Amino acid sequence: MLGKSATGSGGHEWPTGERPGQFGAGFALADLVWPWRWHDTGGWRAGEPSTPSFLGYGLASGATLSDLLQWFPADAHDKIQAALHQARAGRSERLDVQARDARSHTWRVRLLAAPPAGGPSDEIILALALLGERTTSELLAAEAARSSAGGEESLAERISLLLHLLVERLECRQAILEPLGVLEGHAPRRSSTDESSLREPQVAEDPASFPYSAAEIPLTVGEHPLGSVRLVGLPPQTNIGPASWSHASDVLVALRQVLAEWSLSYALQLWKRARAFLDVARQSLEELPRSSLSDLCGAMVEVLGADRAHLWVYDATAGVYRFRDQWGFPSDVVEALRVMDFAASFLDHTRTGFTENTESVFEPPQAFGRPSIRRQTVFVLASGGALFVDWFAETVRLPRIFLEAVHRVASLWFACERLAADAEQATRLKADFVATMSHELRTPLNTLMGYTDLLACEEFGPLTEEQRDVLDRMSASARELLDLINATLDFGRMETPRIPVEARWFSLPELLDEIQRELAYQRRRRSLSLEIRVEQGAARVNTDREKLRLVLKNLLSNAVKFTEKGGVSVIARREGASVEIAVRDTGVGIDPAVLPVIFQPFRQGEPAVTRRFGGVGLGLYVVKQLVSILGGSISVESEPSKGSVFTVRIPAEYGASDSAL
Repeated sequence: MLGKSATGSGGHEWPTGERPGQFGAGFALADLVWPWRWHDTGGWRAGEPSTPSFLGYGLASGATLSDLLQWFPADAHDKIQAALHQARAGRSERLDVQARDARSHTWRVRLLAAPPAGGPSDEIILALALLGERTTSELLAAEAARSSAGGEESLAERISLLLHLLVERLECRQAILEPLGVLEGHAPRRSSTDESSLREPQVAEDPASFPYSAAEIPLTVGEHPLGSVRLVGLPPQTNIGPASWSHASDVLVALRQVLAEWSLSYALQLWKRARAFLDVARQSLEELPRSSLSDLCGAMVEVLGADRAHLWVYDATAGVYRFRDQWGFPSDVVEALRVMDFAASFLDHTRTGFTENTESVFEPPQAFGRPSIRRQTVFVLASGGALFVDWFAETVRLPRIFLEAVHRVASLWFACERLAADAEQATRLKADFVATMSHELRTPLNTLMGYTDLLACEEFGPLTEEQRDVLDRMSASARELLDLINATLDFGRMETPRIPVEARWFSLPELLDEIQRELAYQRRRRSLSLEIRVEQGAARVNTDREKLRLVLKNLLSNAVKFTEKGGVSVIARREGASVEIAVRDTGVGIDPAVLPVIFQPFRQGEPAVTRRFGGVGLGLYVVKQLVSILGGSISVESEPSKGSVFTVRIPAEYGASDSAL
């Protein structure tokens, strides 16, 4: 690669690369970038080249086409001139031709004639890249063949071959590759020698007796560094100038291409791992609240190629971090971690500011870890988490941008887990509160209802008609209040994450007869008829009896409550592997506009109905949840002023695999 010069550590002039800001990243792999302009009177004239020399020839602006063509054999002149005119017309042309350097060595050259970005113009850009010296084309062909194998091992072998070629061309003692950029800490340093140590050769005590020197060549693509080649032991008589540089340029171009390929391959590997990490995170968050923080630790170990991870959560009351979960630890160590904690100030004292501003990814002092840990990285997560990732062996240095991306996903994952845990705890507290209050309310209410029944039975003396009417009203109101309390208690139970199902065989007619006896008082008060018809195939079902009882009682209670005249019917029949139970009434019906919301909690259609018939709107919500738990479904058909039909469909035999939801 040719460009402006810089002085190496040994005093020789070495090119440092093209000027991508001047000619654009599209010519990043060119050894010479040279603008040319067409003059109608004088033909082609050259502009300022990107390098002062090429193939051992001195370059300058103002050169003519004949100066350029003397590098190439006569049979290539017409092709080159045609390529220049095609570029002037707005179309790029590429040629692979042979060229002679100042020492009459033959080279393979790739020539690109391209129009400027604006389209056809009298000015074009001519770019030339050395593909290899003809005398060593066999070796470079072998390097190209190895590239088809792919993989990091193949890339490493190709780099070793190219470094050997570089030593051979420049007659130095050693060529050492130092990877940079995304490859820093990942691609192993490579040397052209077979020495086990890659240290620089020892310099004699008397510098005058050791005339050898060293130089360093940067390798870049555009503005992105890939690495540098350090040449050690250059002969004192070697004058690294344009001719010597051209002699090794093809090897350095090939080396740069291999490093670019390695860089791209490694970046793709990292982002594949990142995508897998995102997939695991998404799946885990979809399963909330049943997923665990151990999944987060395991995913971090996988994406970072680590050995173990442990998660700590900040306790604001005590001002310390306490152990929460882990991945990769033996059980005895986990028990020890449970009784440990560390002060929050530890993170403030040990972080090194790895990421800008946030300082949320850093490596703590080795003293905090165990002696077997070769490396440890801490990710400070949102919502008070600290995740430690440990490696036992020598590990690569992962790029900062990759670690930052992993950190952000992990932080969001942890925050969602914390929110889910807090929501679950709040739900549990609410359910406990509702259950406690319902119990405390039912206890005195049952006592009142008991004494009311004793008075109605004239256990304390005869009653007048007026007194009996008052007692009937008191008993009806008490039962309505009891139904409200039971509905509230059932609602609290529905909020519990896991509700067990106790399935067994029982008689459906007996269950319906039991329910109709409980509702006999309310039905007789309104003089409503009740028809119960169970077909033979639906007489016995295998499901949770108490849950189905609550479903049918709520439906029948609603049917009686919202029906002022006429009657209620229950029809059960077998439909394939299911039992279908339809509860029909001749009541007020439901407005079609409110049908979509009647199964939501605290919804009972229009406010006028609520004021007229009472209730809090929990019955149908409880019914729908219970039917779902039993593996069934519920539907409704209704017409205002004509009545409603609620149809429950459940499996005739509850599946063993669905025993708990």
